[in-house]
Amino acid sequence: MVLGRNPETVRRLNHMFQANKVEKNVTRHSAILLTQYLALLKPKPGSPLYTPSISACRILSLSNSKDTPTPTTQGILSRKTFLEISKLVILQPPTAPHTPTTGYILSFDPTSLSSSLTHFHLLARLDPQEKLLVQFTPLTGKKHQLRLHAAFLLGAPVVGDHRYGYPQDDGALASVRKGDGVYKDGYALHCFRLAGSYKNVMFDVTAGLPTGRWGDVWSDVRSMIEEEGFVERVRGISENAKKVFAMKEIQKFREDPETWSKGAKGQIVKQEI
Repeated sequence: MVLGRNPETVRRLNHMFQANKVEKNVTRHSAILLTQYLALLKPKPGSPLYTPSISACRILSLSNSKDTPTPTTQGILSRKTFLEISKLVILQPPTAPHTPTTGYILSFDPTSLSSSLTHFHLLARLDPQEKLLVQFTPLTGKKHQLRLHAAFLLGAPVVGDHRYGYPQDDGALASVRKGDGVYKDGYALHCFRLAGSYKNVMFDVTAGLPTGRWGDVWSDVRSMIEEEGFVERVRGISENAKKVFAMKEIQKFREDPETWSKGAKGQIVKQEI
């Protein structure tokens, strides 16, 4: 949530979020808006973020299929009411335990003809807890975009997000949710940085992690995020994301995502989740 301290600030923020006026992380009509999210993910078996043998720019099939993903099939993102044609690209594969994995996700919804694009960067692997700390930089602001991309393309749902693949609370004392510090319906997705400019107004702010019971889910990484130098690290990754968004493939996708989707390979099957 973004709040303005006075009517003029609210007016300018509303202008920046208006349709066809500005897209996240894109310059248009003299308005710029940058957002970076932090997320804790719980990778499932077969998640590409934990597969050492993954090749660069590999397209994965991560639909609800029992078939083993192959490098030549198109990634399909299934949803409750419709499907999206999606592609996951790993720019730097996890060839070593401490390799900083980066990449991006392209998605197109043939029902609403809308598209979404997300850059991701793996900040840390928490091996004992089987969790990943990831920085997301979305180019678009589609509803549930990051949660869906994490769950179905990265194969790692957001910790606590039972709507998209994280375990429900079964009431057991030793449940997965209790072990991960999840409180009620909370989940570990946090808008950490918001930066922008509009005419003569510039801002670059960061938001600390929540505290109390809602913040327990971040206990494994809180010291890392709050240490000196972390904000600069986030800013540096966002600069790399902007370079990725300038790539030729992504520019073509942004210009005409429907044509891009027609060139996708693989059978498209509607599936309920």
